[in-house]
Amino acid sequence: MSYAVIVKKVSVKATWGLLVCWLAVVSIASADSPAEYVVRVGKEKLSVAEFERRAQQMMKTGFRHIDIADPNAKKIFLDGIIAHELLAVEGIRRGLDRDTTIAEEVQRTHEQALRKKLYEVGALTGDYSSTEEELREFFVERQFDTEIFSQHIVCATEQEAWEVLDRLGKGETFADLFPLYAVPHIQKRFAPEGWVSWVKTGGVLGPLIKPFNGMGPGDLYPQPVETSSGYHVFKLKARRPVDFDETRDWLTRRLREVKRGADMEVYVKELRRRYGLKRDEKGMRQLRALAPDEKEWPGDDPQLFAWQGGQLTLRDYLFHHRLGRVKHPAALDSAGLHKAADGLAGREIMLIEARKLQLDSDPEVAIKTKTRRDELLIQWLYRQEGRTAALEQGVTEEEIHGFYDANQDMFALEDGGVASFDLVHDSIKAALFTHIENSAMDNLIARLLKEYKGEVEVYPAGLTQVVLTRRMPPKMPGKETRETGSSAQ
Repeated sequence: MSYAVIVKKVSVKATWGLLVCWLAVVSIASADSPAEYVVRVGKEKLSVAEFERRAQQMMKTGFRHIDIADPNAKKIFLDGIIAHELLAVEGIRRGLDRDTTIAEEVQRTHEQALRKKLYEVGALTGDYSSTEEELREFFVERQFDTEIFSQHIVCATEQEAWEVLDRLGKGETFADLFPLYAVPHIQKRFAPEGWVSWVKTGGVLGPLIKPFNGMGPGDLYPQPVETSSGYHVFKLKARRPVDFDETRDWLTRRLREVKRGADMEVYVKELRRRYGLKRDEKGMRQLRALAPDEKEWPGDDPQLFAWQGGQLTLRDYLFHHRLGRVKHPAALDSAGLHKAADGLAGREIMLIEARKLQLDSDPEVAIKTKTRRDELLIQWLYRQEGRTAALEQGVTEEEIHGFYDANQDMFALEDGGVASFDLVHDSIKAALFTHIENSAMDNLIARLLKEYKGEVEVYPAGLTQVVLTRRMPPKMPGKETRETGSSAQ
C-alpha cells in the first residue's frame, strides 16, 4: 500500500468523497435556454444552464477548493457529473431503487415536491412586495428590533430543570451543569456552557419571548419554561437594538414569507372545504384508545376522516406512524392526536388536487424526485462496494504502524513532540479503511466509464459556453460569530 497515495486521499479527498458532498443537486432546464448541451449520459442530456447550476452547487461543498479560473475546472466538474449519472444508472440496474427504504424516501420526496408545486400554482398568486411602512411595522411588531444574548440549559424533564435551578442557587454554574443536564441535541447545537449568540427577540421560541421581555441583563429566570425542545433554565446576558436599514433585506424576505404563508393557509382551508373534509368521532375514539404497544390494527378498519373521493383510516394512521410521519396515538393528547390525523388527511387532499392538475409531470417535481432517488442509490452503492472492499481487504497493524512511521509530520504537537501511536491508532485505522472504500468507488466509476463508453457523449461546443461563477450567499443579520462561554462571561 502506498502511504503517499493514502496521505493524498485523506487530505484532499477522493473523487468519490467529493461526489458525496454535492448529491442533493436540483437541476431544472429553463424553457427559454438555448438548445445547447454539455453532455449526454444514456438518454439524459445536460444543458449549459444545468451544468452551471450543478457546478455552483458543487462549489458549496467538496469542490470549493477548485480554482474556477483554471482551464481544467470545467473538466473536473464534468467528470463529477458524469460519474454521478453513471452511478445512478448502475444503482437502477442492480435494482436498488426497489428497496423498501429507498422507495419510501423517494415517494416522500415526490409528495413533498407535489405539495410545494401546488402551493406555487394554486396559492401563491398575490403580490408579495412590501412598502416601507409595512416593513417598519413588521420590524417592531415581531420584535425584530432587538437582539438578546442568553445562556440555556434545556432539560428533558421539569424535575431536572428545578434541580438545575436549585443547584444554581447554591453556587454551581452553567458551565458545571450544562454537560450534566442539557439534552444531547442541545449540547450539539449550543456553544459550550449553553451560550446562544445574538438572536432577535422575535426569533426565539415562542414561550421564551415574554419571559425575556421582563428580564434585565444578568437575570436568571426563576422557573423552568417548557418549549418544543424541553424545559429551559436560562439567563439573559445582554440586549441590544437592531439597525433597521442593516436588516432591511432580511425583513423584506421574512415578510414575504409571512404573506406567502398566509395565502397558503387560506388556500388549504378552501381546499378542505371544497373536498368536504369531515372527522369521524367514532374512529377517532378507537384511535385514542390504542395502547402504546399496539402497532397493528387487527379488526375492521375504522374511518378517521373522510372527504370527496377518499378517506383516512386507522390503519392509514399507523402506516404513517411506522414511516415516522406522526407519533403513536398513545404519545399524544386528544388535541395533538386530532391535529396529527387532520394533518395527514389534509396532505392527502393536497396530493389528490395536485395530481388532478397533472403536476406529477411538472419538470421541477420530476427532477427533484430523480435527484433524491439518485442520491440514495449512490449512497447504497458506496455501502455495497466500499464496505465490501474494506471487509475483504482489511487493515493490518503493520500497515497502521507503517503509516504512522512514514507520516510523523501529520502527528506533530505544538510543543515539538509527536502524538503517541496509541493516541492516533484508531484515527489512522479509520483513515485507511476510508481510503479502501474510496478506492473501491473510484474503481467502480472507472469500470462504468468503460462499460458505458458508448452511452456518454460530450458536446465541446456546449462546454465552451459554460461560465463558472461562485454564487455568494446573502448576508443574514444577527449571525455574528458565537462567543464562547469564557469570553461571554
